[in-house]
Amino acid sequence: FSLILLAGSGSPFIAILLAVVGLAVCQRSTEDSMRQHLRWVLLSGILAAGLATGLSWLGLSGWHWRVSGMPNIGAVVRLFLWFTWPALPLAMLTVWSWRRQALRRHIAVPLLSVLIGFGASLAMGGLDRALLHALPPLAVLAAFSLPTIKRGLSSAIDWFSVFFFTGTALLIWVVYGAMYTGWPHSTANNVAKLVPGYAKAFSWPLLLMAAGATLAWLALVRWRTARHQNALWKSVVLPAGGVALGWLLLMTLWLPLMDQSRSYRLLMERIKPHVRVGSCIAAPGASAGLLTALEYFGHYSVDGRANSGTKNCEVLMLSVGGKQKAPTVPGWHLVARERQRTQNSESVAIYRRDH
Repeated sequence: FSLILLAGSGSPFIAILLAVVGLAVCQRSTEDSMRQHLRWVLLSGILAAGLATGLSWLGLSGWHWRVSGMPNIGAVVRLFLWFTWPALPLAMLTVWSWRRQALRRHIAVPLLSVLIGFGASLAMGGLDRALLHALPPLAVLAAFSLPTIKRGLSSAIDWFSVFFFTGTALLIWVVYGAMYTGWPHSTANNVAKLVPGYAKAFSWPLLLMAAGATLAWLALVRWRTARHQNALWKSVVLPAGGVALGWLLLMTLWLPLMDQSRSYRLLMERIKPHVRVGSCIAAPGASAGLLTALEYFGHYSVDGRANSGTKNCEVLMLSVGGKQKAPTVPGWHLVARERQRTQNSESVAIYRRDH
């Protein structure tokens, strides 16, 4: 049923490729149970293809060619590292350690599924949503590396995790303290520069949750470094716990700061003195985030089409790079230029029609 659901959710090509992988593994297997499973995989692939075809006839998300041009290599590398760390190194260790059994189903199925996910992401220009298909089989593949990890490598992973994630947590706490106490002064000044006009939003529940997570991390480190009977999964406890700690601290202590830093809410507050609420704004070429913010936070009537909006709206808004000069637009005069965050961050130039 997973192949059918995958085809119905907009990924029919990936569903068909996974069906082909399943058919190949079942066909090559020497076990009678696996060979008997072949017909069910074939049926699932046929139903997935039929569902995608039916959705296409109905004008819904069925067969759709999404292959784009060559992606930016640097961006793809960063995306892959961000999405797959730390499972990818462990999966590579699995492939090397189990290379003599690479054609067995416990290695072949997740390995080929991972390659399909990677290939789909690359074919779609480094699309992160396509890369999500590779993460479950990548985790399965990484799990088979646990029996092969030697004691020295396991200790190195543990020590790296302790120093890296403890240092990261300490940095998050220091910045959090600087936001509310002003000490250290240099850290507080840097926060003020990065997020001008930051409004403090203290929350006891979030603080207590972050404190509890930090104490749990210290207890986990103490447990891992103590003398206990060796367990197969102990080598991944600290990396997984450290990642969970980092995300939890960011989503509690830094969430208001990141919300104001990445959100357009502050920019909308700066725009209001120049544009009255309810005005029609032509914003050709604006990003989806800016258009949404103008509608949601600013309560403006926005037309983001390339040419038509400027004929009916009294205000024109153009996105301008941090170091670029506001362009001259015939028939419009510049009213103001407001930046989202810092001096060199994205800004908008606000124009009014000449009368």
